[in-house]
Amino acid sequence: MDASPGQYLINTEGQILSSEPYSQIFDFQEGLALVKNYEKEESYFIDRTGKKVLSLKYANASSFSEGLANVSFAGKDGFISRLGDQIISCSYDEAGSFHCGWAMIYKKGLYNYIDKEEQVISNTGFTKCFDFKNDFARVKYGRRIGMLSKKGDLNLINNKYQDLCDFSEGLAGVKINGKFGFINMEFILVIDAMYTEIRSFKNGIAAVSIKGKWGFINSKNETVIAFIYDEISDYQFSEGLCFVRQKNRIGVINLNGDTQIPFVFDECQITGCALYFFNNGLAYIALNNELGQVNEDGYIVERKVISQKSSSSLIGYIDYHGKLKVPFRYRNAFAYNDRLAPVYSFEGAGYVSSEDEVKIPLKFRQVNPFSDGCAIVTL
Repeated sequence: MDASPGQYLINTEGQILSSEPYSQIFDFQEGLALVKNYEKEESYFIDRTGKKVLSLKYANASSFSEGLANVSFAGKDGFISRLGDQIISCSYDEAGSFHCGWAMIYKKGLYNYIDKEEQVISNTGFTKCFDFKNDFARVKYGRRIGMLSKKGDLNLINNKYQDLCDFSEGLAGVKINGKFGFINMEFILVIDAMYTEIRSFKNGIAAVSIKGKWGFINSKNETVIAFIYDEISDYQFSEGLCFVRQKNRIGVINLNGDTQIPFVFDECQITGCALYFFNNGLAYIALNNELGQVNEDGYIVERKVISQKSSSSLIGYIDYHGKLKVPFRYRNAFAYNDRLAPVYSFEGAGYVSSEDEVKIPLKFRQVNPFSDGCAIVTL
């Protein structure tokens, strides 16, 4: 591959789409990706064919969200349209992206939100605020925290609440005296603050921890999966399955709490990392060389030395039943998209199929997952 160092856009055949190397390509949002060439001091947007569609005259810019992109000029933030027209002048000390019709802004020592006509949502402003999510935004008003609806209704939470999470499926986590519970959208405490850790509701259930053990509850605070796990994947359930840990072994359970994949994976951390979730039927997991062995059908059955070459963890892919589809040979890997997975071998990075066939040669320095037929790579 005869190309200069830098970041490129490629298709699923491995063909380079961008006409030149870029210093940085940001993720695609609403069909466009922001690219920067630091050497030429240029920034512009490209489409998924690699074609330049919008040049920028601004010192900085962010990706498009709800049809507008945040741009900076002379230390102030504003917004432009997909045609490059200045929709909101660069007059704010700080601005976020649009979500639910509103963008966070900071000016004269206060936070607020503006719509696309630059109307503010509050006449008073806030001491801190966050992006809208599920039609609500978390805000801080003086020493009190609260929720702001996209209609502008402000609900300041009782002073006894120390923290507040985003709404998910009609419930939001709150912290009271060091313990967590949940409030509903009328801001009534419907699940008492009794848990040491919580996750957001997803598919009608939420992972919660009490007395050092994790389980799952429903919106009525009924236990639906017993509190017997020492750790639960950050992703909770993905494609109906969840990675969990008991003592020093990791396995997979289904939505009924039944063991789907036996607890044969050895001790490692499953929270705070990108591993341990299913996507398009496969999950990528890490095993130390001293820990994994599969039988003739490809199922992991016991702990045994599989390699003496390296003491570091290697990554492979398993299916819903724990069958090893891609052997533990990669030093890093990511989820499958567009039927291809980005993997890092000791020789380089590239893309493999779910049958472990190298589809795009392992010749890159960095690779990213495919999205809608294209991916960002670094030579």
